[in-house]
Amino acid sequence: MLPILNERRCFGPLTSFFVSGQVTLVTLAILAPLAVDHNAAHSQCEAMRYPRAFFAFAAVLGIVALALVVSSCGESPTPRVADPSVVQLPLAAGAVTNHFDTDVIDQAPIGFTVHTVGPGRPAQWLVKAASDAPSAGNVLMQCDNDDTNNRFPCVLSTAGRFANVRVEVKAKGISGNRDRSFGVIARAIDEKNYYVARCNTVNENIRLYRLIDGKRSELAEWEGSAAPGVWHSIALEVVGDQLTVFFNGKKVIEHHDGTFAHPGRVGLWTKAEAISQFDDFSATPLP
Repeated sequence: MLPILNERRCFGPLTSFFVSGQVTLVTLAILAPLAVDHNAAHSQCEAMRYPRAFFAFAAVLGIVALALVVSSCGESPTPRVADPSVVQLPLAAGAVTNHFDTDVIDQAPIGFTVHTVGPGRPAQWLVKAASDAPSAGNVLMQCDNDDTNNRFPCVLSTAGRFANVRVEVKAKGISGNRDRSFGVIARAIDEKNYYVARCNTVNENIRLYRLIDGKRSELAEWEGSAAPGVWHSIALEVVGDQLTVFFNGKKVIEHHDGTFAHPGRVGLWTKAEAISQFDDFSATPLP
């Protein structure tokens, strides 16, 4: 299927545009007959002048509304920067990989910090043995099934910050009724501000989000086959303001956004009650 590049922030302005158009048409439907009746006693030329004025007025309203839509669709949030009072990690020295095979079973992964954003229980990111792991041995698993909505468990790498980067992982959705999801994070200022590309194997779609102060906004979506219970690969490339998402090696989303323009951390992500497994995590610097 072709990428679906949805500018969700345009829906509000578009709705306003169509609503204003409907109001204009209703106004014309009411006033135009009145104008014709009012001018019945005048000359034919004079009678035509008022309806033309109404239609000209409607055209002006339409042009103004369309201009507002275009300008609104082009708006982006103010670029986010790290709090200068918070010490940031240095730039990463190079590529980072983690197969979790040397980590201790039933312990948090080495080289990551564990976070839970939003309401609900703290997440449980634990290393587990898995016979079907893409690289034989262990996987990283988010084990808590708290189904509180807008709860975002994540882990962020401590390897450093990346500017242009490709973040990739193999992952599998294990369980979850509403959310059986997994994703990768890039350009993270902290656990509440970043880009994330995620797959939900319940709805079988891929979405690109940005989180600002822990609040998600959708940037783009792709719908296609994303079956639960099997291993997939998902990758997010960020180069300048261009964001590209790959799913099972196929490019599915391209989008531009300048909210997070500075180097940031990389990591892994789930949502709400999703229990998911991860393996073969990598972050590779790009030119």
